[in-house]
Amino acid sequence: MKSITSGKVQVSTPGAPVSLTETSLDRKSITLEWEKPEDVNGILLGYQLAWGSNTRNLTANETSAVISNLKPKTTFNISLQAITTAGLGDVTWIEVSTERRNPTIIVLSVFIPLVILVTLAIILLYRQRLFSRKPQKTTKQSISETELSEKEEEWDDQRAVPPGPIKKKDLQQYILSLEADSQAGLEKEFAYLRDNSPKYSTNTATEYYNKPKNRYANILPYDHARVSLSKVPEIEGSDYINASYIKEYHSKNTFVACQGPMHNTVEDHWRMIWELKVTIIVMLTNLIEKGRDKCYKYWPEIWETYASYGDIQIRNHNEVEQPLYTIRYLEMKKVGNGVIYNYTSPSIADRNSCLAPTMEVSCTPHQDGSNN
Repeated sequence: MKSITSGKVQVSTPGAPVSLTETSLDRKSITLEWEKPEDVNGILLGYQLAWGSNTRNLTANETSAVISNLKPKTTFNISLQAITTAGLGDVTWIEVSTERRNPTIIVLSVFIPLVILVTLAIILLYRQRLFSRKPQKTTKQSISETELSEKEEEWDDQRAVPPGPIKKKDLQQYILSLEADSQAGLEKEFAYLRDNSPKYSTNTATEYYNKPKNRYANILPYDHARVSLSKVPEIEGSDYINASYIKEYHSKNTFVACQGPMHNTVEDHWRMIWELKVTIIVMLTNLIEKGRDKCYKYWPEIWETYASYGDIQIRNHNEVEQPLYTIRYLEMKKVGNGVIYNYTSPSIADRNSCLAPTMEVSCTPHQDGSNN
């Protein structure tokens, strides 16, 4: 809510309309209803409804509207603002779809399954390469600098070797077996992969001025795959962030896997998003898990105007909470601006290994042709 001073009188713009909901839809039209703002702050003159590149002005008595001639099977972000003599008020948002289903639920069925498939493909390729030869004896290594060391046992050379490729129908049961006994199976597989993976260089990540930017001492980006930021003059390591590219099947750098930002890296985190023109963030950890800091909160609350991270400003326009995930619509400003879709699931801990079936989600409508 803004305040506008006219002469000696200060007039506040109206608050956001209340309870904006979709009441009916078909393939080409959507009906919306709402209630007037709780804080009008003057005489209500009307409303402004906006979707895509379209706007429509409505009278103060109207509390419903029909948007027609829409493209079938398409998702739209619709905003509504009240109008008084002070101008346009706060925005309320809703996401609706012309498909025959609940429009406020984004069916996330493409993006995360694709990430899972890419990850599984990488693991299976490693397994095929590693398990095709007799495992060599490895020396015991301490990773006491990371949280994995808290439960990791010192296994001898007869530790269980993970099996070959797992059939899709057996995957869930196999993961459950790994999670049994305080996730001992997962830790053994992690240790086996660590001991037998190619030893690529991580020289940039281990420079003394970059070490404080790594959340875990043994999870570092390889030099050949790391994301390089633009350099800031006279600041050592300004191009470093703990993030790596993930290639898709065309061998293009399509995805970025990064650690949960820390207080001292959150500005670099947003700088990376700006420079790579990222439009979707999928957060696969909670801010805090079992009393441990896992990810610094890198977005503002809805009631805040803009939060500054270096020379980048972020605004949280809306949050849509679902049983297994929350979607935030974040606006990013620097010289230009952009919209970021932030998908957060409180049900996914960073050491959990599987997703509930209903957590399969589709970010395709929001990608706008971007590869990030």
